[in-house]
Amino acid sequence: MALTAGVDFCEGSLDGTTISLKNILSPTAEGIEEIVALRRRYRVDGDVMEYEVDMGTNRQPLQQHVTARLSRVSPD
Repeated sequence: MALTAGVDFCEGSLDGTTISLKNILSPTAEGIEEIVALRRRYRVDGDVMEYEVDMGTNRQPLQQHVTARLSRVSPD
């Protein structure tokens, strides 16, 4: 995942149609909060993909950061 301070590296697992990832190394940069935990989940069900990101920093505990639900559409 690209972040404003660089790129982070993850490891994870696949369970059916769900991919779960956690960070193993996060970038830091002067003047911004240090990211200390990231967790991502991707789920695919037919033409729908759901995406969730939880993030924790040196100032905030791990908590929901971003969610999205994407649906495949047919081109006209």
